[in-house]
Amino acid sequence: HPDLAPNVWTNPGESGGGKETNGIDDDGDGYVDDVHGWDFVQNDNEPLDFYFHGTHVAGTIGAAGNNGTGITGVDWHTSLIALRAGDAANGELLDSDIISAFLYACAHGARVVNASFGGPEFSQAMLDVIASPGCANTLFVASAGNDGVDVDTSPSYPCSFTAANLVCVAATDADGTLASFSNYGPASVDLAAPGVDVLSTIPDFQSVFDDDFESSIASSWTVGGTTPHWGRQSDGAGGFVLSDSPAGDYASGGDTWARPTNAIDLSGKRGCAVEYDLKLDTQQDHDLLVVEGSSDLTTWTTVATYSGPVDESEFDDLSDFDGTATFYLRFRLQSDSDATVGDGAKIDNLALSCLGTSFSDTDYFSL
Repeated sequence: HPDLAPNVWTNPGESGGGKETNGIDDDGDGYVDDVHGWDFVQNDNEPLDFYFHGTHVAGTIGAAGNNGTGITGVDWHTSLIALRAGDAANGELLDSDIISAFLYACAHGARVVNASFGGPEFSQAMLDVIASPGCANTLFVASAGNDGVDVDTSPSYPCSFTAANLVCVAATDADGTLASFSNYGPASVDLAAPGVDVLSTIPDFQSVFDDDFESSIASSWTVGGTTPHWGRQSDGAGGFVLSDSPAGDYASGGDTWARPTNAIDLSGKRGCAVEYDLKLDTQQDHDLLVVEGSSDLTTWTTVATYSGPVDESEFDDLSDFDGTATFYLRFRLQSDSDATVGDGAKIDNLALSCLGTSFSDTDYFSL
């Protein structure tokens, strides 16, 4: 992003003289060619942001100023290390990945770690890292959380950890009052800062394939597996969706799928992801919608799995298939043999996008 590029950190131990791409752990930190940071989810040196949140926070912290572009961050001349510890597709941040990212940040001299996440489970290992001698010169800035609760009685970690080098921050509205969604707590929360309608940077995703299912899918989609087969279904509001069982509930003991008929060309593409609106009604943890990818229609790799009641927009990481000349995307509904079934899956507004390099005013939005 042009508003972030001037302030992106470069690892001095992995840059210069061809070190950036030599496939060697030149600085001996355990990570190969970690030029600008690390992706602890996919274990590679491209910490791409598929959820927009990290890039948005980065702009608030350190978007370049006085450059005639976009916005300005709080610090125009900072150094931003990108460390990916969360998987938006599965909605999870694993303690192990967070801890690894914290250790990396401290080892590489980060003065401040932004930790805008939280959860109810206490982790002694995470607290030990924050309070360790190796992180003594690093300030951890954690979000209070967005549940509107008192974290003194309903803890959210890392906010609720007690550590001298940790600050927990609540969100204020534009008029300086506590945001309606923000957590609070006089013992746990240290201060508040603007957290509503903040305009900042987001990644530039450009469409490669899309379908809103308003036209016939007879020639554009291939379906198979057990019956009933996938097909178009009215959404009840004058439009159409892709459904696993257009006539009613899905069958027990089923395994039915749908995919675009033609391969999608991802040659030269990077940071690919698929976004779609999903309404799902399945037996929780028993009957599943599985999103899969393949380069040969024979070997399929699971991209994401959903179960139970879902009604939201999904954004699944496809970067493992970056550069694939013949990519196939498949939606697959699998059910066990008991009689508990539901309406199944309805998919709409499907868009497969990859990171582009041309930016515009649309590559900013408010959160």
